[in-house]
Amino acid sequence: MNTIDTNQEEPFVGPADVAKKYGVSRPTVIRWVRQGLFPAVHRGKVTRMRMSDVVAAMEKKGGHQ
Repeated sequence: MNTIDTNQEEPFVGPADVAKKYGVSRPTVIRWVRQGLFPAVHRGKVTRMRMSDVVAAMEKKGGHQ
């Protein structure tokens, strides 16, 4: 899995936040993370990512918003 530097000041968001922004389900966001579409931090059952990483990945993918 991808990891990211947690020392930057940008807040982390959860899969539900990403799902809401892109109009997809939470499991879809988790699948994107597992596929390596964007980096995420995993702490036990908690997954967090930076929205800027998600937006950049979706733009690169030719995707959403």
